[in-house]
Amino acid sequence: MRRASNRIPPLCLLILTALLAACGQATTGRAATTPAPTLVPTATPAPTAIPTVNLTAGQPCAPGPHDTHTYYQLGDLVVRQVSFGLAYPSQQIPDGTPLAPLKLTNNVVNNEFPGSPAVNPHLQEPGGGFGFAVCNASATQSHVLQSVSVKIQSATPYTGQLSSWQFCDGDYARPGPAFFGGCGGGYAGDEYLHAGFAADAGAGASVVVAQTGTGVTSLFGDQKAPPLPLTLPFGKFVEINVGLTAPTAAATYVFSFAVTVDGAAPVYFSDSQPMLLAPVAHKWTGPACEKSAMLAQIPTTVTNPPTRYICPES
Repeated sequence: MRRASNRIPPLCLLILTALLAACGQATTGRAATTPAPTLVPTATPAPTAIPTVNLTAGQPCAPGPHDTHTYYQLGDLVVRQVSFGLAYPSQQIPDGTPLAPLKLTNNVVNNEFPGSPAVNPHLQEPGGGFGFAVCNASATQSHVLQSVSVKIQSATPYTGQLSSWQFCDGDYARPGPAFFGGCGGGYAGDEYLHAGFAADAGAGASVVVAQTGTGVTSLFGDQKAPPLPLTLPFGKFVEINVGLTAPTAAATYVFSFAVTVDGAAPVYFSDSQPMLLAPVAHKWTGPACEKSAMLAQIPTTVTNPPTRYICPES
């Protein structure tokens, strides 16, 4: 597979390579089932900056050697930035791209279109949606993680005809056949939560997430983790997986995440990366290039390395 989920122990059971092999399930575009409300492009004020912290091996709450995430200091707590779990977002093909074979150029399968937001990621926990971790760095004081909140930080309406490609939908190169597969893997979380927004929610709307399950992890002696509120002992991480029901308006959204600790007010510490949630007008895949109308437009020369193409299904 193409991505590896860096996990502070105990994190994901996932090892993904940068190639298109060993996949399991395909993702599809997000379809609107009800008329989308009109969305006004607004943004809420930026949250107060939270200081980051650099932890080295041997310190309490230090991440693993290959972890490249940013960490924030919230009093005694160390909190890992929010990032996608097993969300497998698609990439946006620029609006107006002709409905013909499109040559891929940069050989970075999960970043063929560098200007693209994350498109229609899988947002259902367990596994999908977002992940972060919280650790107690105090050697003298336990702390209670009570709840998690999520807020729509910004929402920018999208009115185009979305063309998208999910890297697990593969590509085509002469002499064929198309090389493709679904996305698989596993995500080991301690707390599974869900943030449900109203269909017409806009920037500034916030919700306290609901508990939907817990995982079996070594933090609790290989036992089922208790639900929130959760007392964190010294030097221990808890892995949080947050799923999300998004508003239905087609837009590029940024979500902010907060934790409530020891009865204090929620502290927003990290934003998600921008993600475009919109119905797909044209889905591009590798197998679509095997249609005769598309094959006729692909040069017959076999190259080394292969020249890779994706094609619209319709």
